[in-house]
Amino acid sequence: MTHEQIVSFIRWNQERGCEAKLTAGANDEQMKELSLPSILTQRYGTLPTSFSVWIQSVQTLVAPHGQAWFLTAADYREHRNDDIAHQGAAFAWNEWESMSLEAAGDDADWQQQIRSFWDRYVPIVMIVQPEYAFYAIDTHSRDGAVIYGREPEFEESDEIAASFEQFMQRIMDGTLKWYSQV
Repeated sequence: MTHEQIVSFIRWNQERGCEAKLTAGANDEQMKELSLPSILTQRYGTLPTSFSVWIQSVQTLVAPHGQAWFLTAADYREHRNDDIAHQGAAFAWNEWESMSLEAAGDDADWQQQIRSFWDRYVPIVMIVQPEYAFYAIDTHSRDGAVIYGREPEFEESDEIAASFEQFMQRIMDGTLKWYSQV
């Protein structure tokens, strides 16, 4: 993924009423190399290069009315599992995993299936309206395929793009919507 693709995607979303902002220096390609949030590198190991560049380039991308948002480095750095109450945010980056684990109760096998799923798929977009849903990158896919899942069974998901780049292109060409147009 090139710097120009990210800038184009951010501008495209701004033109549609999204709150979108690049990190300092990203507009003029003077962005310094930032380390990825430790939760990403510890849990997922190697991430697709396109997603790593995205995390370092985008500060904010929120749909109109706050109904969906792309997760950014700040989301992964600030919102750790049980620390969400202290951050003032409504949803942690791994909120849907936490909800699934809570639903699993004391069923150890079900909990393990849930953890295995989320150890493979890193959430990249959180959606709260019209229903809880997400987009995530498959860290076991060579090109970082993107999946879509929704409540009530978040882990029952479908691949919707072969790569993060294709995901962004499908949004821009109108074949995929990342938030409700309501």
